[in-house]
Amino acid sequence: FAESPDGWKVPKGLFEQNLVEVEPQQVKVVFGKLPGWLRGKLYRVGSGMFEKGNRKIISVLDGLSKVHLWSFNGEAPPTFATSFLKSSIYNRTMAAGEIVPFLHLHRMEPPPTILEKLKAQIFDEFDNNNIAPWKLNSRGMTICYESSVYIDVDSDTLNYQRKYVPESSDNSWFV
Repeated sequence: FAESPDGWKVPKGLFEQNLVEVEPQQVKVVFGKLPGWLRGKLYRVGSGMFEKGNRKIISVLDGLSKVHLWSFNGEAPPTFATSFLKSSIYNRTMAAGEIVPFLHLHRMEPPPTILEKLKAQIFDEFDNNNIAPWKLNSRGMTICYESSVYIDVDSDTLNYQRKYVPESSDNSWFV
């Protein structure tokens, strides 16, 4: 974040990565109070990491996926949690110490080599799911993308549960 001329803290742009993961914790309500009828959970998914080691992701759509959870229980203080989606792309990135090459929309700096691109196209399961959370089963939330790979996380803690391809999927990009 940067200081604006009027003293407000503002993001530097869409590529402000946030590497902090937060276990579920209460959040202080600063203004007013929450209505008693406000109950439930709000999930959001988006990019959280744009660079690690020597490699940077240039498109906001390709950033490594991060899940956010707001829980509301009437007038009680809300809780907040956030966690990176523990996809194979995330896990390989953490193990390698830099963003690993994967199928992406824009470009990476430095760009993947020809061999890295070929390996990503042939062997990678594209599981950097950063589009939509869905309540598809009683075990947790399913994080989806345009690919046929789904990742389930715990509804309360955002902990990784499983990765799978739905039985109804034929694994093709075009149906």
